[in-house]
Amino acid sequence: SESGWLLLWTPPNFSTAGCASVAPAVLPREIRAMTTRPIPDALASGPFRLSTAEHAGVTRSQLRGRSFSRPFRGVHVVGAASGLRELCEAALVVLPHAVFSDATAAALLGLPTWSSGVVHVTTPRDRPAVRRRGIVGHVRDLTSHEIGHVDGLPVTSAARTYVDLAGELVRPQLLAVGDALV
Repeated sequence: SESGWLLLWTPPNFSTAGCASVAPAVLPREIRAMTTRPIPDALASGPFRLSTAEHAGVTRSQLRGRSFSRPFRGVHVVGAASGLRELCEAALVVLPHAVFSDATAAALLGLPTWSSGVVHVTTPRDRPAVRRRGIVGHVRDLTSHEIGHVDGLPVTSAARTYVDLAGELVRPQLLAVGDALV
């Protein structure tokens, strides 16, 4: 109703004598969550950290709601990060020095891939190894000519990607990748 009270059906023999009124503020979280608040513009443009959400006025409780998802620990998005590009953008929020490699680089480069459902990243040896759910971390020293960009995302070069995949794919899959490179 307009007053903000929730009207519930009660059985005919139910007595409300001695019962206190229930204000909307004390209703269960599931019922309170049915009223959605607008998402701040600062969060709608891409993945963000918890601190950014809090600065925009979004609480931790709201971040656990249906309007947001958490593709990786430490990063949130509005809705769901559904595609590879969205997952890569989310990974860069918490791993700014990472380069997408292996099967992820192959997919971003348009090469034949056999998806594993995780994002592969490579970091230099002087950085800590990546250990996050949904991300496979590799530690390799890459030269500047082994790193390129696809739509603004850092990826290993096609040649480096082929070398990295050589240890992971079976021969027919590796031949398909090699044929796509020629």
